[in-house]
Amino acid sequence: MRLLAVWLAKLLTIRSVRTSSPRPARVKKAPAPGHAFPQASLCDNSTNLSFRGAAGDEESCTALKTFRARFLASLGMTVGTRFHRDSQGGAGRASTGLPICALSLLFVVLAVAPVARALDVADCHLVAGWEQRGARRHYTPDNLFEYLNGSAEGYILYGLVQMQGVTCRSKRGSTTIDVFEMNDADSAYGVFTANLDPQMPIEKLGMGGQVLPRRALFCKGKYYVELAASPEKGGATALRAFAAEAEKRITGRSTPPAALSWFPTAKLASVRLIPESVLGLRLLKRGFVAHYEQGQAFVVMEESKGSAAAVLGQLRQRFAEGVPAHVADEAFQADDQYLGGLCMFRKGRYIGGFANMPDAQAATAQAATLAAHIPGM
Repeated sequence: MRLLAVWLAKLLTIRSVRTSSPRPARVKKAPAPGHAFPQASLCDNSTNLSFRGAAGDEESCTALKTFRARFLASLGMTVGTRFHRDSQGGAGRASTGLPICALSLLFVVLAVAPVARALDVADCHLVAGWEQRGARRHYTPDNLFEYLNGSAEGYILYGLVQMQGVTCRSKRGSTTIDVFEMNDADSAYGVFTANLDPQMPIEKLGMGGQVLPRRALFCKGKYYVELAASPEKGGATALRAFAAEAEKRITGRSTPPAALSWFPTAKLASVRLIPESVLGLRLLKRGFVAHYEQGQAFVVMEESKGSAAAVLGQLRQRFAEGVPAHVADEAFQADDQYLGGLCMFRKGRYIGGFANMPDAQAATAQAATLAAHIPGM
């Protein structure tokens, strides 16, 4: 993507170096009687400029300028950068004055790419013989409740960006396709695990998937996809066909989050991403929780070692009866009225531990095993 962006920027702005005197300033002519100047376009550097973002919200020109500056910084450029071809016809070099029009076109191309991928997945022509029925669906966190009344909050908590959907019909019945774009791949996997049937196996479909008689779901990259069939008879066949084709159109990670492999596997029941208040503690904002036949384990990633140390210090104050434990970089163990025997530790910028164990010693022993699996940071 970086190479494509640089190539497009060069293509739009490259010009030969001129040694002549600077061009005279252009004088804007007054409009003829009865005529007016055209309205400002996306290429104009107008403070009144606005555009509709990928999630459907109106963004001001200030936001566009901020995005433009951050994007150019990732390319090692500034807002004033212009590409020139050297006098020998060699590779281009950078100077100043990149036209706003060229930049704007480049940003529009990049900004709409994720939307195009979501629309490609919500497509009735994924499988032959199916046609779209009704209008496409598009929702954001602001109005998702209109479509998923009662369950919208769960998707929003996991970091919903937008949802694209469509209903398809054929002689065999109807199928709905809903594509949820999340903030990142871990969030998409979190929504998947929150919606799956725990009694059914997880298939190798993207990062994980399930195909049931009337419902299919899977996640890949930052997308979570739900499909539903009606009637139930023969529905699984259509769902599997749609899911297989939809998965091919999604780019991004196709392996589960690495944190899942850190938890001890003995007597492990399930692992889920909790979007907030891990173990019911607000200090633990978001992390993975593993449930066992006895007890539960967790791993939370902080922004830095320093912030992780600060959080563990606050947890130590929360469990005032705790005592130091010899696990990872630092740790403590305690017996709590609600969380039972527990041990919490820090390893680099990760905070982990075990809770709901018979006593603190048992929790510390399990926590040490978990800490050994977490990579050093």
